[in-house]
Amino acid sequence: ASVYEGGIRVPLIFRWPGKAAEGTRLNTPVINEDIFPTILEMAGVKHYETVQECDGLSLVKLITAGSKMVAKAQKRGEIATQKEANAFVVPASVSGVDPERELIFHYPHQYRVEDQDDIDFMSAVRKGDWKLVYRMHTGELELYNLRDDIGERNDLAASHPERVAELAKALGDRLRAWKAPMPTVRTTGKPVPMPDEL
Repeated sequence: ASVYEGGIRVPLIFRWPGKAAEGTRLNTPVINEDIFPTILEMAGVKHYETVQECDGLSLVKLITAGSKMVAKAQKRGEIATQKEANAFVVPASVSGVDPERELIFHYPHQYRVEDQDDIDFMSAVRKGDWKLVYRMHTGELELYNLRDDIGERNDLAASHPERVAELAKALGDRLRAWKAPMPTVRTTGKPVPMPDEL
């Protein structure tokens, strides 16, 4: 079964004979923080201690029950095209993972010595098909509908200000709760504003 990591479409491939249905694709957005609790559950580890709170969710039910649900839909002919596969949603009642949950990505630093416009000083939140990108360099908020525009070519922020405000608040609230570091503006010596403070 393959699952797609939430911020960018990076395949996360699982092979679990007898547990996951082969040749299936799950479109529930997940994040790398989900891998740790997934491995713990796969290994049967129930009681563990961590230094910090575990942010992720186990993907075991998504991989097992979700992949079987997709396999049955494929067998019934409900998923015959790539477009149908992309649109097929495994509900949280089956997978244990809400396909509409907020996934947060925060890169408050410069990744390499040379400037990387699409990596450095950015934060994003994905909720369902929507993704808000906060470019800290420019103070811009961009909005994309990933179902219609997986390549993030058509910024919809101007035509959906209510969605921008909703997602900017969700991102700002989470970053504040985490006490997330923010880059400092050299000219002022102050941190860049949170996305909902723009």
